[in-house]
Amino acid sequence: MKRISKTEIKEMRSQSKKNSIMFAFTLPTVILYTIFFLVTMLIGVYYSFTDWNGISKDYTFVGLKNYVKVLTDERFREALWFNIGYTIALVVLLIVIPLTIALALNRIRRSLYLFYSSSHKHGHCWIDLE
Repeated sequence: MKRISKTEIKEMRSQSKKNSIMFAFTLPTVILYTIFFLVTMLIGVYYSFTDWNGISKDYTFVGLKNYVKVLTDERFREALWFNIGYTIALVVLLIVIPLTIALALNRIRRSLYLFYSSSHKHGHCWIDLE
């Protein structure tokens, strides 16, 4: 069994202290995320299994009835396909096209640097000849 030196123990304590500090800094974010996102999302999932209209205090549990109703609705399917098409169009317009333009400009700029560096070297040759 390997013996641990005093310096290794100090390093381990220092690392443990750093980990505690990092945990203390991230804890408020985790708490706020849990309260405002996870809890509200779970409440929304619970209410999706009821017939609650969002205003009244009374509601009854209906199970998967709401999901069956939505998935068989033609208007929902049209809206879903519209959103899928919209998302694809945005990805193409906001990511693929600008990335293609940036890569093309980067390639042009590299060739211009090559041109500038070669003409710059030739200029030095002419100055040295004089």
